[in-house]
Amino acid sequence: MAGFSGSAGAVKVGTALVADVTKWSAEQKVEVSKYGSSSTSGWKAAVAGTKEISGDFSAVLQDTGSAPIDVGDVVSLTLQTDQGTTPKGTLMGSAVISGIKYEVNPDTGEVISFVASFEGSGAWTKTGVFAKA
Repeated sequence: MAGFSGSAGAVKVGTALVADVTKWSAEQKVEVSKYGSSSTSGWKAAVAGTKEISGDFSAVLQDTGSAPIDVGDVVSLTLQTDQGTTPKGTLMGSAVISGIKYEVNPDTGEVISFVASFEGSGAWTKTGVFAKA
């Protein structure tokens, strides 16, 4: 089994592909409730609670048109390992855009970009390499 590159990774807002994505990340967590009782023999027991997902994506800001998202937007996000009709893996669900950071550097003339942070809202679907067998 071999690893594979994320060089063709993509982000969709609804059905629209976000142009020039340079990076995306997502973190899934579960709340863990711990307790000790007369039946745990001096050890803590743990119970999995509710799940959540959050993350961010970076992209080059396009010089025509308008920004694909704004702070406070509730959107349908699809995070893909690669573009195409059957990506190797996707994370899909509803999310609130919780922050946007714009980056402009006149000193170096770097490309103008943005980083959008999101918080998942409800259940997300995992396919391909992200799904548990």
